[in-house]
Amino acid sequence: MAKSRLDAFEGAAPAGNWTPTHMFRNIVPTLKRAGVGKAKIRAMLVVNPRRYFQN
Repeated sequence: MAKSRLDAFEGAAPAGNWTPTHMFRNIVPTLKRAGVGKAKIRAMLVVNPRRYFQN
């Protein structure tokens, strides 16, 4: 069976390791290892929030 991109998050505590740097120290590297491209990560962290708050 093919490995899902979400398998990297299996067994992770929902919010057990939250710190202000959690996204950049843990989530982003895990997304990269799972094969998510830089453009999609930038869209999640920069482009979409900017577009949301401009209106």
